[in-house]
Amino acid sequence: NDEAFFAAKAFTAKGGTRFNPIYIYGQSGTGKTHLLSAIGNAVKTRNPDKPVLFFNGDEFVTLVIDHIRQQRMQLFRRGTQLEGAIVLVDDVQLLSGKNHSLGELFNLFNWHQARGARLAFTSDLPPDQIKGLPERLRSRMGGGLVVEVQPPLFETRVAIAQSAADTISRGRHPLPRDVAELIAEIYCDNTRELLAAV
Repeated sequence: NDEAFFAAKAFTAKGGTRFNPIYIYGQSGTGKTHLLSAIGNAVKTRNPDKPVLFFNGDEFVTLVIDHIRQQRMQLFRRGTQLEGAIVLVDDVQLLSGKNHSLGELFNLFNWHQARGARLAFTSDLPPDQIKGLPERLRSRMGGGLVVEVQPPLFETRVAIAQSAADTISRGRHPLPRDVAELIAEIYCDNTRELLAAV
């Protein structure tokens, strides 16, 4: 997970990174969306005027459908073609098989990449394993840095459980270590479920 973390930090640094786009994948609950949100927040903290386009796969499809229905696709394109923007797309696998939305994502990708914009994507799968993803988009997404996020190690899960308990109780009721360890043993694959258990 250090590779994904350092890639995200390099992505947000002034001048960006030589890896563009970055593509982060891993199973549900491993922190991909959290990392993508952190990228957007870091960019906005460093440069509040910089446009950050953040789309979830489902939201992107819904936006495309709404603009098609209203016959306003030119407005959609103008709204997503912002000079100097950072483009962040979460859960790319949700666009699988949605050809019109994939076409719009392809156009968005090309427009921004041609202008030197930085792009980051997350998914449950690497680009070459997403069924229904056109080859032209698959090759572009995989053309930068593709990195996998793994579930956190046991010690990290214990620390997450204790930190979450401190946040929930505002530090008044620390989670006993043996309880945190039990939770970390049971919820080893999905951080979201671990937090729900706390």
